[in-house]
Amino acid sequence: MGRHIITGFALLFFLSKITKLGSCEGCIESERQALFKFKESILHDPHKILSSWDPKTNCCLWDGRACHDVTSHILKLNLSFHFLEATHIDPSLTELQNLIYLDLSWNNFNGVPIPISFGSMEQLRYLSIYYANFTGKIPANLGNLTNLKFLDLSWNYLQINDMNWVSKLQPLQHLNLNGVFLDKAHNLF
Repeated sequence: MGRHIITGFALLFFLSKITKLGSCEGCIESERQALFKFKESILHDPHKILSSWDPKTNCCLWDGRACHDVTSHILKLNLSFHFLEATHIDPSLTELQNLIYLDLSWNNFNGVPIPISFGSMEQLRYLSIYYANFTGKIPANLGNLTNLKFLDLSWNYLQINDMNWVSKLQPLQHLNLNGVFLDKAHNLF
């Protein structure tokens, strides 16, 4: 009996050390670099949300993102309502391979198209670019985001020619296309 208790305590001690190591004492270096590349693409940050993104600090502690408690992978990037301004989104965000939540709403991307690279972020469950000043056609490769439950592309200057990609998003529970130009769309649901 005593041996089992000691083994149990040893296991708990070991697990607590793993959790401490993973709980963001450090973040994944490739993900830190990806966030820095993204930060460099931002021209204006009026609320200084990205000022916490300091290379000398743990990226799991930076504002606007959340990490997995054990693995330290970045799971969430929420930069909504910060009025960031950029003329492109660096494709390095695709290096955040465990990202499940991306919200860039209420920022100003100065009329650039939705990046094709978003279609390769296959782990995403939540994607919102509501009122973020994107223009052009919605890329059909968003149909690759087969884990999406929430998609909000509303109030940008977007158009859809073919809605077929939406049918690939089986778990989708919320789709907002308010303000999207649908006049030329075929395969409409």
